[in-house]
Amino acid sequence: MRSENWRFELAQLLRDDGYQVKPLSGLTKVALAECGVLVVANAVAKVNVGDRAFPHPPALDKDETEMIVGWLSDGGALLLIADHAPYPGAVADLGLVLGINMLDRNQVVCCLHRRKHREDQTDKCDGG
Repeated sequence: MRSENWRFELAQLLRDDGYQVKPLSGLTKVALAECGVLVVANAVAKVNVGDRAFPHPPALDKDETEMIVGWLSDGGALLLIADHAPYPGAVADLGLVLGINMLDRNQVVCCLHRRKHREDQTDKCDGG
């Protein structure tokens, strides 16, 4: 059975590993510059909050997606979590830019940790 407090549990797991966990006040270059690992967990467009009906538009606009990709290119790290629909569809644009096809359906799709500047780090994607 899935815990209803999974976000708290994820934050605690990260704290236990030595990370300082705090919410972003907004997705900006300044906020990302202070961030070691950006966690995007089940992002959803406003239209799909409380309504999982198709279509599932992007949760991030083009500028936000480009900002994240640029930050990753400069050495940032991303933990991208997309559970069942509508979440994969909401981050599909970001996934495509990162080379991941997010399957927008009712199953756990992908968890990604990416750090481009390290040659020994590879993308990991499970589900399908």
